[in-house]
Amino acid sequence: MFVIFGASGNTGRILALALLAQGKRVRAVGRRRDKLAALEAAGAEPFVADLENSAAVTEALRGAQAAYLLIPPNMTVDDVRAYQTRVVESVGRAVEGSQLTHAVLLSSVGADHASGTGPIAALHDFEVRLNLVSALNLLVLRAGSFMTNLLGNLELMKSRGMNALPAPGTVSMGFVHPSDVGSYAAHRLGSLDFTGKSVVNVIGPKFLTLEEATVTLGRAVARTFEYLKVPSQAAESSLQQAGLKPQMARMFVEMYEGAAKGLLRPQQGTSVVHATTSIEFFAVTEFATAFRA
Repeated sequence: MFVIFGASGNTGRILALALLAQGKRVRAVGRRRDKLAALEAAGAEPFVADLENSAAVTEALRGAQAAYLLIPPNMTVDDVRAYQTRVVESVGRAVEGSQLTHAVLLSSVGADHASGTGPIAALHDFEVRLNLVSALNLLVLRAGSFMTNLLGNLELMKSRGMNALPAPGTVSMGFVHPSDVGSYAAHRLGSLDFTGKSVVNVIGPKFLTLEEATVTLGRAVARTFEYLKVPSQAAESSLQQAGLKPQMARMFVEMYEGAAKGLLRPQQGTSVVHATTSIEFFAVTEFATAFRA
């Protein structure tokens, strides 16, 4: 049995479907049953669980040969960091008390740093926690920034021809498509070809600056977009006006501040895998479709 937490998410869904295609038994775990309906129809066993509930996580792992672990995003809580800490400890305790032998953890570039990276700092804690489980063969996938995050400023680009973020346009990032991360996880989890504790960075074909990414998006829709660095305080205010909780807004800005300091790069000495989906392909397909909708 392969247990996929966050099975209805961007990477978990791709992973679950790929494992089912390999003929694996899959338990798809999520917070809502309706979100798991498509995977259930494809042959997965649906399992509703809150990752803050260690007993529920333990039950989800019952009989598991391998698992895909992550911290699901939660935009509804006021104290995001406390929520992340609860998930890390809950899942850590469940894994420690289970018979699980193999796990893939969805992490992020920058998780080698304990602070200064916004929400990524919790993934540093998660890696540390799971590394304490001596019997667990753990593969940590440190993904680059998801290309789909570039859709966050879609309305701003439509209305003002501008992409604005709290980092200089010269900052380069290893943008990757979430589906590529899910596919790579399926390859490694399905083959169980890892032992001990290891880290692989999964990024796109090449690093791009924020300005280069912005130009590429504009080219896909025959527009010229300007890139603007927004002061941190103004970015926080804007994000809160858009509906983010104050702490989440601060963490988001801190992540880009960390990128500007060079913290969101593959850790020296760790493996790097370059996925195939390019920013150009994403721009002419998903971005262009969303822009013209």
